[in-house]
Amino acid sequence: MSNTDSRVCRECGQVFEFDVARGRTRWVCSPACLVARNQRLRKHRQASYGQLPCSGCGAPTARPSHGLCEACYARLRRTGSTARKPRPTSTVTAAGYVLEYQQRAHPLADSHGNVYQHRRVRYDEWVADGCRLLACFWCGANIEGWREVVIDHLDSDKSNNDPHNLVVTCNDCNLARGAMLPFIKRLAPTRTQTLCDWMLLYRARVCGPKAENDGRADRFEDSRFS
Repeated sequence: MSNTDSRVCRECGQVFEFDVARGRTRWVCSPACLVARNQRLRKHRQASYGQLPCSGCGAPTARPSHGLCEACYARLRRTGSTARKPRPTSTVTAAGYVLEYQQRAHPLADSHGNVYQHRRVRYDEWVADGCRLLACFWCGANIEGWREVVIDHLDSDKSNNDPHNLVVTCNDCNLARGAMLPFIKRLAPTRTQTLCDWMLLYRARVCGPKAENDGRADRFEDSRFS
């Protein structure tokens, strides 16, 4: 049999009943009254503190014994200092790519202002080169717009965003090369060199004058898909 008790709500003044269990008690009749009471008490405490500035950021003080606002007090408890940690300019994603923050002005940035470093590096190089016609490095097919461009790392190192290690490819060639990498890595060095020679010969025949003569082909040959 439950033990009930009645009380006057300290927020709205209505009489309510509640079950008494494990020594718990209630002072308000509903969660809405609890939220309203906490907000009222917080405003009352802030008004009683006066307009003392926070020693950390200058905002009104909410913790007078520490001379801090709520944000600085929580930061002090969490990190041991009221100083804000600077936001990193980049991070490495789970897939291994370098993602740069705070690049809202860049044409390739997403809605959050982030852009992948390998795409930004290759795009900036393309703009500096006069915005030539985009063509796949492997098959020579024309690519319409940068939204359809896939950037390929010749040495398969996603963190190596040197301009000479990045080439413009179509999605089909990028997927095909990615599917072949496990097979290529198992080849003997002599077989790998032969495969590289075939790929470069195929590219020269298909691309013709479209092939870029900027050292990327030599770097591809040296990398051997490593």
